Amino acid sequence: MSCSEILALSLRENLSNAYLIGEKTYKKNIGQTQYYNDKYNFIMSIVTFKWDINGDDVNEIDKYIYEDNHKYNSIENYLDRIFYLNEFDNNS
Repeated sequence: MSCSEILALSLRENLSNAYLIGEKTYKKNIGQTQYYNDKYNFIMSIVTFKWDINGDDVNEIDKYIYEDNHKYNSIENYLDRIFYLNEFDNNS
């Protein structure tokens, strides 16, 4: 199941201060249910849903990752932003 992709896109689409930093996603765009059969020793995954957020799918994540990685093109820039947000939260 692509819970991290759903969460990442939901946050990025709905919050002005959410950023996606990292690598490209596997782009599954689906949710799966796994069935285990101990008797015959196999696992079967069945696609149970396809997801989108506000009409956008997993392909939007790569666009945001590309944009946000360029905003924070070094670990120092990224950490500065995290420390800024942490200070903001502590002073609120």
